[in-house]
Amino acid sequence: MRELDFLLGSLRCLGRAAGSVLTARARPILGGHFYELDLTHLRPGERQRTRGSWVLGWDRVDARFVSYYFDDVGTRGTSASPGWRGGRLTFTGSYVTGGAERRVTARTRDHPR
Repeated sequence: MRELDFLLGSLRCLGRAAGSVLTARARPILGGHFYELDLTHLRPGERQRTRGSWVLGWDRVDARFVSYYFDDVGTRGTSASPGWRGGRLTFTGSYVTGGAERRVTARTRDHPR
């Protein structure tokens, strides 16, 4: 889990196009075996606020990171990552989006180390 320590603490991301704001607070849970990110996504133009949780952990059997996401608009899903490759950390998985009620495949990628 040490490879994900950069997530711990608080962060705020500003969206360029729509002016959306994403805030997160990350902390270790369950004895440090998992990290939980409490997320809030605010879209000022739509006056919509979404609250969600993203839980990340290390799967020792398959030697990969696993994640679980859920929020208050019904989006939920899981993804996995083999860890840092070429300076990038990429999670790939399937999610059911709340509003559209359809399954999508998502990729989240962190900035290079």
